Amino acid sequence: MTQPENRTTSGRFQKGVSGNPGGRPAAASRFRKRAQKHALAALATLVECLGPSIPPRVRVAAATALLDRAFGKPPQAVTGEGDAPLFPSTLAALISFENGGPGEPWPSDAELGMETSAGAEANSL
Repeated sequence: MTQPENRTTSGRFQKGVSGNPGGRPAAASRFRKRAQKHALAALATLVECLGPSIPPRVRVAAATALLDRAFGKPPQAVTGEGDAPLFPSTLAALISFENGGPGEPWPSDAELGMETSAGAEANSL
């Protein structure tokens, strides 16, 4: 199989050569600009959906959308079985498994002072 002109023999991009020489499609930019023209009207619609005569599920959805856009979505915890937290060594083992084998040695949860009874159960693979 031959390598594209913008790649080295190892498959990496050559220095100073773009991996996307055509750039971003112009249609996406035009669509974004057209959508942004309606941003104030969309915001006003979300605010209207907060009114007392609006069904509660619609009000919650509107409030969530407004808060997400104003402050960003809240962070989500990564948990194991039974919502037990995943400790660093568990995450390292999962990443290592996904990458096809053992990687760099990581300290155990106990070495990090993070071992709990719930963690011990969730940490066993």
